[in-house]
Amino acid sequence: MSSVKKVFVLFCVFFAGYLLAAVDMSANSGSQYRIISGTNVRVRDIPETKGNIVSELALGVLVKVTETASAEEKIGGLTGRWYKVEYGVDGIPKGTGWIFGAYSLEYDKDQKSRIGLSIIEKNLSKASQKPDELGQLLRFAERVPPGTDPEVSLPLKMSYLKALQQYLLYSGTNTDEKVKSDPFLKNAASMIVFSEPAGAFFVKPECFWELYEKSAKLKCAEKIARGASEALIPGESEGYMPAVFSRMVYSKIRYLQAFPKGEHSKKIVDEIYEHLKNLITYFKEDAAKLPAEDLPELKTNIKKVRDALSASDSPRKTDTIKQLDQISGMIK
Repeated sequence: MSSVKKVFVLFCVFFAGYLLAAVDMSANSGSQYRIISGTNVRVRDIPETKGNIVSELALGVLVKVTETASAEEKIGGLTGRWYKVEYGVDGIPKGTGWIFGAYSLEYDKDQKSRIGLSIIEKNLSKASQKPDELGQLLRFAERVPPGTDPEVSLPLKMSYLKALQQYLLYSGTNTDEKVKSDPFLKNAASMIVFSEPAGAFFVKPECFWELYEKSAKLKCAEKIARGASEALIPGESEGYMPAVFSRMVYSKIRYLQAFPKGEHSKKIVDEIYEHLKNLITYFKEDAAKLPAEDLPELKTNIKKVRDALSASDSPRKTDTIKQLDQISGMIK
């Protein structure tokens, strides 16, 4: 990529979030405007993949459609039309060219929060490990206006936390100095904590569960609880049985207690089964050597796991409870 294009992409990354805020003054809803839903979307001089690349657009950039190709095409497994677009606002260099429509969405300023949430969730599912792409996603997630509907604003916040965690894992940000100097983490310092065993920063898991508490009576509650159950927990367990059960109760069991027959309950029971299987296989001898002072809490947590499993409708419930019986026998 030429130095000019690199500068343009950098501008887009830093200003993409502001475009949504400015669009109410500069754009109408409807097919005349589209929002870039991918990262580093190529702009070409003609509506063909062999066309020259004139620029690249970051996630969240708003473009004005001036011409639409008559037929759809399939490129890289995606189907869409080519759009000739104009771009450039708030100091971003202006330009024009063709983009493949599958990397954009029709823009409606009255639905910008929902559209933003859809774009973030789609990009999170790609599991990108490229810092540049994750930086674009994080900046966009931070800037999407939350709106007034908690069914949208709370999932938006959850998506931001997930994007933040992805960025922390793959950006190489592993010191306080890097956090302070990273423009993408300017507003994130209070939400992250360093995990010594991982050598990386994690989003504080309580940030996820605080969102769940706010959503407990909403339709989005289960979705947020599942996200919280997947949050990384700082610290070390190294297969130490009391620590493993403590983490399990804090995350997966907390979901099962709230949604024993929820959409993700069967998968979570499967995950618990695998955790217990590994404990039994690799740490059987250690179980008999546990310090006496750790046993009361461990037994309490085993009971919490058993109670949560008993209320679920997972076909693996019985086998998982048998594993708990086996572990209980190992620590007597």
